[in-house]
Amino acid sequence: MAAAQSAQEFVRALRAPTDPPHPNGPFKIEVARQTWENTTLYIPNKAEVITDWLLTRLLKDKAKERASNPLFDLRYWSLLSDILSADTPKGNVNLRVTKPWLVSLVNRVPIAPIVISYCSMLSPADALHTLASRCLLILWPLAISKCNPETLLECFGALLLRFSSSGAVAAGQDVTPLASAIVSSYRTALSNSTNKKKLYMTFLHHHFLHWLECLCLPTPDHESQQAIASDIYASGIETLFSLDVLRLAGDQNCDPAMREVLITLVPATPDVVFETLPRLFTSFVQSLKRHRSALFGQGSNQASSDTATQVQAAGMTFFTLCIDLLDMVADNDTWNTRIALLEMVHRENLFNVQDHHSIWSSGETENSLCKLLVLPGKVLFTNETISQHDLNFHNDRPAYSMVQHRSGYLIPSCDSSILTYLGLLLDYHSTIRAIQSFVLHWFDALSVQHLQAVSEQPRDAYSSASSGPLLSFPFLDRLSKAMHSFLTPGQVLDIVQAILQRWKDAFISFKEQARSVAADHGEGTRKKRKIVASLASGKHSDPEWAAVTFSLLSKAVVVVLVSLPVHSVLEDVRQEIRLAIREAYSLIVPRALKNTFKVMGSDNRTETWHWQVVACAALRAHYGLVTVPRLSLDLRLDDQYISKMLLAAISEETLPEFAVEMLRNVLLQSANEEANYSNYAGNDDAGWNGKPHHLANDTRRDEGTVAFFHLLLDRWLPLLNEHASTEQLKRLAKVITSVKPHPLTSSSTHARRLTTPVIVAATLRNAQFWELHHMRDVFLAELQEQTVTLESVDLHQSLSQLKHGSARPSIKDIPAISATYEILLYTPEEYLPRTLRAKFLRRALAADVSMGVLLDSDSVLQKDTCRSLAMARWNIRAIFKSASKGDDEAGIRVIQSFIDSFASSEQVGRRELHDDFRQQGLLRLIDTVTTHKLADSSEQLRLGLAELHVDIISQCLPQLQSLISENGPTVSILDGSSILQIWAAALSLGRWLQSDGEKDKQYKICIPDLCSAEPRTLNFGSQLVGKLLSEPLEMKQSVEACMAVLAILLEELQASSATSRHTHMEGVITSYIAFSRLCGSAGIMALDHRLSSTFKMLEVVDFAYMLDFSLEALATPGPLSTDDIASLVHLSNVMMHDAPEGSLKVIQNHVTRCLSIFANHHEYLVSPSLRRETLDFVSRHFNDHPASIKAMDLSSVWSILGHLVAGSMVHDKATDRPVFHQIIAIISALIRLRRDLVLCTLPHLGMVLRQLTMSLRSLRPQLGGKQSKLVLSTLPRWMGPSEPLTAEESKALARLLTTLTTKTIVRTFASPTEAQKAESLVRPFSKHAAAVITAYIEALNDPLCFLSTQVRRDLQPGLFALCEMLGEQTRDSLMVSTLDAGGKATMKALWKEYEKQKYIGKG
Repeated sequence: MAAAQSAQEFVRALRAPTDPPHPNGPFKIEVARQTWENTTLYIPNKAEVITDWLLTRLLKDKAKERASNPLFDLRYWSLLSDILSADTPKGNVNLRVTKPWLVSLVNRVPIAPIVISYCSMLSPADALHTLASRCLLILWPLAISKCNPETLLECFGALLLRFSSSGAVAAGQDVTPLASAIVSSYRTALSNSTNKKKLYMTFLHHHFLHWLECLCLPTPDHESQQAIASDIYASGIETLFSLDVLRLAGDQNCDPAMREVLITLVPATPDVVFETLPRLFTSFVQSLKRHRSALFGQGSNQASSDTATQVQAAGMTFFTLCIDLLDMVADNDTWNTRIALLEMVHRENLFNVQDHHSIWSSGETENSLCKLLVLPGKVLFTNETISQHDLNFHNDRPAYSMVQHRSGYLIPSCDSSILTYLGLLLDYHSTIRAIQSFVLHWFDALSVQHLQAVSEQPRDAYSSASSGPLLSFPFLDRLSKAMHSFLTPGQVLDIVQAILQRWKDAFISFKEQARSVAADHGEGTRKKRKIVASLASGKHSDPEWAAVTFSLLSKAVVVVLVSLPVHSVLEDVRQEIRLAIREAYSLIVPRALKNTFKVMGSDNRTETWHWQVVACAALRAHYGLVTVPRLSLDLRLDDQYISKMLLAAISEETLPEFAVEMLRNVLLQSANEEANYSNYAGNDDAGWNGKPHHLANDTRRDEGTVAFFHLLLDRWLPLLNEHASTEQLKRLAKVITSVKPHPLTSSSTHARRLTTPVIVAATLRNAQFWELHHMRDVFLAELQEQTVTLESVDLHQSLSQLKHGSARPSIKDIPAISATYEILLYTPEEYLPRTLRAKFLRRALAADVSMGVLLDSDSVLQKDTCRSLAMARWNIRAIFKSASKGDDEAGIRVIQSFIDSFASSEQVGRRELHDDFRQQGLLRLIDTVTTHKLADSSEQLRLGLAELHVDIISQCLPQLQSLISENGPTVSILDGSSILQIWAAALSLGRWLQSDGEKDKQYKICIPDLCSAEPRTLNFGSQLVGKLLSEPLEMKQSVEACMAVLAILLEELQASSATSRHTHMEGVITSYIAFSRLCGSAGIMALDHRLSSTFKMLEVVDFAYMLDFSLEALATPGPLSTDDIASLVHLSNVMMHDAPEGSLKVIQNHVTRCLSIFANHHEYLVSPSLRRETLDFVSRHFNDHPASIKAMDLSSVWSILGHLVAGSMVHDKATDRPVFHQIIAIISALIRLRRDLVLCTLPHLGMVLRQLTMSLRSLRPQLGGKQSKLVLSTLPRWMGPSEPLTAEESKALARLLTTLTTKTIVRTFASPTEAQKAESLVRPFSKHAAAVITAYIEALNDPLCFLSTQVRRDLQPGLFALCEMLGEQTRDSLMVSTLDAGGKATMKALWKEYEKQKYIGKG
């Protein structure tokens, strides 16, 4: 049967019991398709008949296998789509009018089961989901009227299952409208349902997990998909926390069914539950507040405070449930969840001290300090959470920042989430003035029972606990500040007595356990052993655990005692505190030392580790208490302990940690004791990470020596300088000079540790070291003695032998001498006497010659090439300083040595190490020479340099030509970078040789057999730029190559003729833009530094042409990208900052035209990079050259600032805070330096200040889409929706407002007829101050926004300055005419605060 011939035949075919209806005939779907497409066959209600059959098949066969399931057959969906879209006008979606038969059909055939099967079985990867979604979307509005809420919940659950299994919300754009319709229908049915409890229980037991998994899916990019994700979350919340469900919980405030489900889900899917808990908690609290009147306001006499209390109690009950769930899993990820929950409690103000739920939760939170050691102990006390701050060493100079080396390697950084959690606990206890309770819980966390949960071994627990967050520097520093600020006077004595008692109890417990162990080993008298055994019967004694507890408590005790606010208590309380400390000190410290030395000195001793740890902790406590002046404790160790500590410190059996602590206390108390410092230098490879507890190991003796060496040089050098003998200081100087300072290219391993090279380098950079006269004289004498062997070198003979290749090394210990001169690089020149400086210079020349001999003999000195280059730089600079004073013999010798080296080499560009060494030395020589004036040099020196210039040109030119040649072998520009550097240096040297004005002689040097053209006509710059841009290079390689090519371009520019000069200048600008694409920020800074020196030497006419060329490119950028335009603005900024003399008018005109371009082309203020450069251009010019600002410039400036602070419908993803600070800097420069121009534009100033004040607002959480859009439309474009401005911006705005009251003098070029009088803008701006204050009041009272407490507090100084300008009369008129009731209340409060701080002339 090919096709149905009549309506009866067609209907019988569709209703046949088999498919196909006839053997070997077409399938029913093919019959239906042929009949639908056959327009000549008339069948009444053909569309209705086929649609009825299609939907019936989809409904009845939805559970079949995939091969026979019509849901997976594209033919069914395609035919259904054609029927539903037939005869439907475009844009007409009212099917009740176009297809009235469809309404009765969907009432007869349910669509919901088809939707459920579709969502459950069909994956987004199936090709037919587009047609299926389209068909179901057409049928869905007609079918939902027959669907009850339970059915819609099943559809919603199937949709959740589909999204959770696919891994994305609304996977695929085609399913988005259908998903939105299903979710919307379910929410409508849920809101109208009278049996929400049944829906809640069904959702909780069948769909809750899939809903949580959907919440954890990544946020979609498309707006429609984001709306679906938001609707899905809202649907679940409305189901879980509706009014009926909240009433179902009753007095328990949390449904037991939800508790059971969550407890069941945590072991299986902890990540899903913990990630969504904060959102659930937030929605639960918001639902409570939304329905609080219906839930808690039942009585007529119910007060609003009672309702708020009940909301707090219910919220804390759910918070307790969340904490219980988190305690089920000991995982590091739970800390982020804990922090989010605590922040929610703080934000919603749920804690109530009178509520037992809050008290219990608070107690659990406080006890979490102890639980930190039990459940997540592996997180808190493991080395994985400790990281060191890397030390950033610069590669080119030894005088790098000393701050990084003094602090970076000593501060551990623990897991940020844990430290944040501890900070929240500390902030809470500070707020309620319960620091004492926090400290006691902190001490409990350091007890033995909690430490044993960290590790089974006490020594491992000691190392881990000392490295954990509870004893980390950030936490201890924050705790110390909190105690000093928030500990009340009545709590000071109590907390001192409590912690000292625990300290004494820990020491007594340790002694008892130590005696018990000693009795077990048969130590002591028989009677004493029996007594100890009877006391310790039934108890397991382990003194090492007690020692660890005592050591950790000692650290905590010192932190607490040194942080006490003793200034806030009476004198009699201070005396009681001192008495209690002395009593505890006398009980612990002397006895700990006495017993430790006794145990260490006994013949039959066993393990002494626990005694040494206890004694070390006691000494650490002694040092901490003595060095705090505000405690005024006169504590001193007996002399017998000093001698014992000196002997024990050098013993092999002493722990390094104990040895360092003993030596530190010896140096603190005994200034006349001698020590052999040379034993404590250690080796260069030994490193210490700055943590004393890591020294509690016999195998780390090298680290102990490093620790003491650091202690000696960093803390006690002034004492040694005053009391030590010359012989002792000489031994110490030998130790220092025997250590090479930290290499300039340090490895990451050394950067993370404190090594002897780092210590020596930090000492030599310390100004205090060079101010110690005795130590300095001994140190310089030692350096002089180490280089005395160089006096025997005959320079003339060595140079002659080196030239003929017959030299023999006369000095063998060149590496040691090179290290000595490297130490001299750290020596300030002012501290070297002239005679000693000349002596070191003569010896340096001998060292250079000897070094050249050793290099040619392939010595191991090649490993120290970089150090030798640093020494050569120091020598060359000193040589040409002396040459300028008439002593040019040394300089001529150096130049002749380079000439001889060129004569003996086949080429300069070889990659061997010794050739590279000479190239770098040559570059340093030329760089040093060209910084001096030619007139200061002798004729003989200039002739030598000219000869050297000829040799460089003759050997570099062929290689440079082969580098850019297209016919020869392809050579990478990276391989020829050394040639480019030397060629640029040669051009610079040639320019310097002709700097006396004889331009015609510049390049008239004959170079035979190479090129007939003069070097000045050999312009390789443009060809090198093209070759550089065509090669793929890494960032670092790009910077080096770009610097070399730019140097050649600049030298060719300065040597160019008048006819080609403009072409060269244009090439420099375009090359800079191209190089900016290749180099990062560090590379651009290097390019700027190289350009700045050239700009200063340009003629004003040439400089003006470069400015005009860049201005033309800014006005008509053409094909330039945004980043290219930003680079061009940056270049203009550099040019104006380093302009030549006499270019003021040129700069003024350029700035005026640039400001006009910026104001008229808003694209300069839209792109973040271009906007940043534009603002930096304006800010730098206004601050550096205020006198050159014209009155016409202000119109453009106010237009730029007005556009930046105006509201926008489009916003950046992240807030660009530097924009705010740049705006502040520009306005501040105008107010401080050009008040005369601001007087004419005060309304513009008031408008900008008003907008800046309004931009400090933050959106309230949980705002709707329209509300958020309404608020964001009033904020600037550069502000991100989720990143408001912080307190730093509030401080900056307050400083700007305060500047209005500061009296300044106008900076202009005009010479006034009389002296200017310093004035301020108080009186002129008083008419506009009300608008700024009104903006603050509007921002504070905006119901959709809020100003944080810290922002308001930091803005107060500026507001008080405005109140001072305002005056009482203007204030009263403002209250009457402008402000509403809320504004008046805010104004009264602000004025009250202003009156409090206002000075009234008393006292």
